[in-house]
Amino acid sequence: MQQLKDDVKQMKLALLAIFIYVCFMQMIFGTVCPMKAFFGIDCPACGLTHAGICVLLGKWEEACMWNPTIFLWMWIIFWFVIDRYCYHWKMKIFPYGFILVGVLTFVWYGFKFV
Repeated sequence: MQQLKDDVKQMKLALLAIFIYVCFMQMIFGTVCPMKAFFGIDCPACGLTHAGICVLLGKWEEACMWNPTIFLWMWIIFWFVIDRYCYHWKMKIFPYGFILVGVLTFVWYGFKFV
């Protein structure tokens, strides 16, 4: 629990900036996605929030319709949280996992519009 407190304390300015950004974008543009707001097109991450909520509610098929990469994102985030706050394995693979999932999200985005 101390690690989480330390992380939040260390990232307080970044978290504040994100909060301000989200509030500003939502109030002005009705979305937090800059691609949607400025260009009117979906970004590779569009639907991840809806999909994440659907996964948490057990609506697997609906989550897959929003953005199927949510399952990869939730898996890598789950293991990161377990590593960071529970077991402290200090696995060096997580940056590569995040990069791989990000690349796969872009690949899915490409297939979505082909």
